[in-house]
Amino acid sequence: MELKDETTVTIDFEKYSMDSAWDELKGYITNTELNATDILEAYQNLWLIEKAFRISKTDLRIRSIYHRLKK
Repeated sequence: MELKDETTVTIDFEKYSMDSAWDELKGYITNTELNATDILEAYQNLWLIEKAFRISKTDLRIRSIYHRLKK
């Protein structure tokens, strides 16, 4: 990338202040028919699944398996 001539940078403070209304909010997008409460409960328990995968990969010393078909 090459800049030629003079460049001016400006900040749109109106957009900046409008953006702060979304600070500390978190959203979830899903393709299920679950209600909001069930989705939040499932997401809060996600760490248990991740912990199980971590244990299965380290403590059991499972190596990667690459499946190949004969040509």
